[in-house]
Amino acid sequence: MTHLKTVIGLYVANAVLNILWSYIFFDRRKLGWAVVEAVVLAASVVALIVVLWSTMRFAAIVLLPYLVWVVFATYLAYNIWASNRGR
Repeated sequence: MTHLKTVIGLYVANAVLNILWSYIFFDRRKLGWAVVEAVVLAASVVALIVVLWSTMRFAAIVLLPYLVWVVFATYLAYNIWASNRGR
């Protein structure tokens, strides 16, 4: 039961971080903070994969494309931030 609570907690945290990134990046236009938040979001995906790996390997594998997307989005956000830093 503890494992299930951990998985649910990580899933909810990931969902909140996902929504928060859009708010920070698009609504608040805080590009630097959006990059930091995206790194935390990626870390939450990695944590979810690691926790799921031992008991629900298929679920962990299915999350790999999501991790790739989050890392790519982080890269894009960083480049946008770096391009606009001096403005």
